[in-house]
Amino acid sequence: MRDLLKKVFTNVEIKDEDGKVLLNQSNLFVESGRGLIRDILKGDVTLDVTKFVLEFGDSSQVPAEADVDIVTPFNPVISQDLPTKTAVSTTEIDFAFAYTSGAGVTFKEMGLFYRPAGAPSDGGVPPRADSGVLLARLKTTYTSITIGAAKTVTITWKIIF
Repeated sequence: MRDLLKKVFTNVEIKDEDGKVLLNQSNLFVESGRGLIRDILKGDVTLDVTKFVLEFGDSSQVPAEADVDIVTPFNPVISQDLPTKTAVSTTEIDFAFAYTSGAGVTFKEMGLFYRPAGAPSDGGVPPRADSGVLLARLKTTYTSITIGAAKTVTITWKIIF
């Protein structure tokens, strides 16, 4: 199974309000994410598809398979509304997050988390104390990505088997 999941890859695409691609980059599906899939297949975890969240951070550290969190998460947490999940093909699922920046944000890393515990029923952001399970981590190939004040972007995290 580990060999199978090593063939799984993830890709992140960020588009602005006009559909212009700001970032299209592959990233690392980490061991903890593969462990979550193992536990789901074993029946140890019942998946709640409303519990996926995205977080931004400020680290330039290159992702590693052993990562269990993003390195420098923003405090307070900058996270997204619940994603729209789409099965694009027989081998791909996309998690699309709409993000409006408010005062603007500059980030260097992102993490896709499964966060079943502590998630409020109103769909709000779970507390940072429960980071959940990191599935994939991205460090941008750019110095940083800036989303201007009051701008909305779509962040699509693709998992392809």
